Amino acid sequence: MKKTLILLSGILINQICFSQFNDTTHYFINYASSGIINKTNDRNAFILTNNLRFNVNKKTLSVNSTSSWTYGRQNSGLTNNDFSSTLDFSLFKHRRFYYWGLLNYDKSYSINIKDRLQNGLGISDNIINRKKPVL
Repeated sequence: MKKTLILLSGILINQICFSQFNDTTHYFINYASSGIINKTNDRNAFILTNNLRFNVNKKTLSVNSTSSWTYGRQNSGLTNNDFSSTLDFSLFKHRRFYYWGLLNYDKSYSINIKDRLQNGLGISDNIINRKKPVL
């Protein structure tokens, strides 16, 4: 009964939040959580997944970030304890040449990644930059 109430509470808390957009600044945040509990006569297992996403979209700057964490156990053994986070940005994106960056971090028990960090910076070129088509 207790596990069922925890699961139902997690489902009810899971909501998407939207903000009203104006002409200069746009913000977006989203949190999602889900899980499963499996209980049989000889095995017990559960897994919990959490995701968080945050975006900022201004006239000269665009930032996108997402993070996820997965935790799971089967009987008394750990099966998942995975974390992943990504951040990317674009600076002066409405000009022909603009700057961009990417940062990614992973740590995973299930696929044996201790710590992995990937990053990059660069300059990009808008060949076509109109209202609808962008290349």
